[in-house]
Amino acid sequence: MLANAQPDDIVLEPSAGNGLLIAQLPHVAQLQLKEQDEVRRSRIADIFPGVSITGHDGAAIASTLGGQTRPSLILMNPPFSRSFGRGADHLAAVRHLAAAITHLRAGGRIVAIMPDWFAPSARMREIFENTLTPVTVRSSICLEQAYTRRPTRREFLREHDLFETAWEPCEQSSFAAAWLAEAEDAANTVDTEIIRIATGLLLPIWSALPSDHLAVNRIVDAEGKSWLGRMVFPEHVAKLLKNLGVETAAPLNPSETLRAIHGGGSIALVRPVPCELKRSRVNGSWRIEIAGAPAGQLAWFKSLGCFTEVIQYRTRLFVPTEKAEVIIAKLTDIPL
Repeated sequence: MLANAQPDDIVLEPSAGNGLLIAQLPHVAQLQLKEQDEVRRSRIADIFPGVSITGHDGAAIASTLGGQTRPSLILMNPPFSRSFGRGADHLAAVRHLAAAITHLRAGGRIVAIMPDWFAPSARMREIFENTLTPVTVRSSICLEQAYTRRPTRREFLREHDLFETAWEPCEQSSFAAAWLAEAEDAANTVDTEIIRIATGLLLPIWSALPSDHLAVNRIVDAEGKSWLGRMVFPEHVAKLLKNLGVETAAPLNPSETLRAIHGGGSIALVRPVPCELKRSRVNGSWRIEIAGAPAGQLAWFKSLGCFTEVIQYRTRLFVPTEKAEVIIAKLTDIPL
């Protein structure tokens, strides 16, 4: 109902899951589905034959889907607490929403299911307002005190809203069989990601650690070994190493660097030339900018595929979005 999908809409769901949101839609001009999990991606391919389904990270669609027709409608139920390449991430849903806003066609609509803390509260006001600056919020509905539970997640939903979904009563034996099948599916699905954690005696270096994620996490491996410490996300690695007096040319691989930039972080490079990779808004669109590069090196940057633009009498250097990962690999001399 909120989506008000029309026959000429191009609809994107960047975290399609099992296709439950898209399944509620009437006929539209085109569907674009993104799902990272290979098993679920195969499942929704069977449900929606002939539909474009890719495995891109929903938080990076602004760059990975740059060549596709921009959607006029985006439906999304993003992950609330985990991001690809980051692990535990309390701002995961915000990153996905920001990427969707950037990728949306002018005049388009987004219907997003967001965590209840995403609101103009004292703690979240700045993030809330910055994320929604490019758009106009037409409706905001809060669902309270009800949720459905799955083997690997919880989904919040009002009880009376169940009548408008595909949920239906079933026998306990059927429920148990479905639950065990989903649990087994999750157990057999392996997600690989790099997690960085600052562990050991942290108090002496506490001030050097990132200040926007203060939670202490415990990681336990299959053998029972555990590590207690602070998560360090990709966009914070370079600054942390600098604060600790460790010099490294490029602490992240190109894909991690790109995800960190799209997540709102900035990456400082020491070699081959001192500069900073960051996300900048230019004429209403997000770009990847190289800041602080010596003017004498502009020709070299252009030879890698970068381009310059004079904005307010100042020459600025940018990385083409569609070639960003390749250029970052050349810039850092780290293979893809």
